[in-house]
Amino acid sequence: MTFMELRSLTKRYEGAKTECVKAVDLKVDEGQIVVLLGPSGCGKTTTMKMIAGLIEPTSGDVLIEGRSVLSTPAEKRDVSMVFQKPLLFPHMTVAQNIGFGLKMRGVPKDVIERKVKEMLELVKLEGYGGRRANQLSGGQEQRVSLARALIVEPKLLLLDEPLSALDAELRLEMRELIREINRRYRITMMFVTHDQQEAVMLADRIALMVDGEIVQYDGPSAFYTRPRTRRVAEFFGWTNFVPAIQKGRTITCCLGEFTFPGLEEHDGPICLTIRPEAAVLCPEDQGYRAVVRKAVYMGTRIDYEVECLGSRLGISLDSERMYEKGEEIHIKLIPSKIWAVKCDGKTVCDNRVVWENPAPFKTTSGGAGETIAPSVLDPPKLPSEQSP
Repeated sequence: MTFMELRSLTKRYEGAKTECVKAVDLKVDEGQIVVLLGPSGCGKTTTMKMIAGLIEPTSGDVLIEGRSVLSTPAEKRDVSMVFQKPLLFPHMTVAQNIGFGLKMRGVPKDVIERKVKEMLELVKLEGYGGRRANQLSGGQEQRVSLARALIVEPKLLLLDEPLSALDAELRLEMRELIREINRRYRITMMFVTHDQQEAVMLADRIALMVDGEIVQYDGPSAFYTRPRTRRVAEFFGWTNFVPAIQKGRTITCCLGEFTFPGLEEHDGPICLTIRPEAAVLCPEDQGYRAVVRKAVYMGTRIDYEVECLGSRLGISLDSERMYEKGEEIHIKLIPSKIWAVKCDGKTVCDNRVVWENPAPFKTTSGGAGETIAPSVLDPPKLPSEQSP
C-alpha cells in the first residue's frame, strides 16, 4: 500500500538558473525504509525538507496516505526529522530533550516520564536520562535525537545523513538500531545518504538521485545486477565499459557474444559493463588470456588492471597470490556480474587499449553515423561464456 507519494516535486531557488529538484515522482509503501542516495548537491536534502514542510516546493505535490500535505504546517504533518547534527538543547537533560515534543503538545507529566523511559530503553541509553547533552558522545547524541523524533509517534520518520559524523563502529550500531526500530514499529522511513554501502544495508528500496532527478528506483540488488544507465553503474562500482554492438538482446564485442534475457531490446552501439569481481582465475583452456599491467594490494583482495583481447579491464581477485606486472593469467567472467547499458552519446567507452582511433562503419541495421571498433565485427566466441 502506498503511504507517501511525490508527484512532479520541483524546487527552484530564487536567482538559480536551473531547478535543484526536477519533477521528482516517487512512491513509498507503508513500513518501508527508502533511501535517497546520491552525490553531494544532487537535491536529496531539499527533497526531504519539502516532505517535512521546512521548504515550500516550486511546483508538484506531497501526499501522505493519499492526502496532499502542502497546505499543512510542518508541526502538524505527523512527520519527524532527524538531522545530520543532533541539535540538542544544551541546557536540558537527556530526558528533557527526549520529552520536549510531548511537553509542547501538553501531554501529562507522568505520561511523558513513562514514554521517555521507554525511549531510553529502545535506544539503549538506560541510566542516561539525567545527563546533559554536553556529557554525551557523538553516537549517544544521535540516539537521543532519534528518541526525540520517535517519542511523538510520527507516521513518517525522515533521517538526513544522521550517521555521517560517526566512526565506522558507531555507524554500524546505529544502522542496526534503525533497522530494529523499523521492524518493531513498522514506521515508514526515508533516509538520506551519499554512502552506497549504508544505503544497501538499510534500504528496502533505493532512489538514486543525480542532478536533481531520480535516475533509478529499485531494490538494492538491482543496482549491482541490472543498472539502468552508465551513470548508475559507475556509482555502484561497475568499472569496466567495453564498446559493443547490441542486436535484440545479444551483445557482441571483443570479449565474445553474450545474451541477456532480461535486457531491453535494442539495435546499435552499447557498453558491455563488467564488475571488478566478475573475473575469476581459471585453466588456460576455459577462459581469456590476460596480461597484468598494474596490481594494487587491498588486504583481502588485490585490484588488477589487465589487458585482455584489446581491452583494459579492472578486476579484483583474492589475495592468496599477487601477480606482478607483465605476468600472464587466464580469467573467466561470472555471468551474473555482467550487464549492458546504453551509451549516452557523451561518454566514450574507455576500456579500449588497442583501438586508438576506430574507423567508422555502418551498423548491421544499415544506419550511418554510428561508430565502433571494426574488430568487434569478428569477435572470438567462447562457448563457456555464451549464456550469462
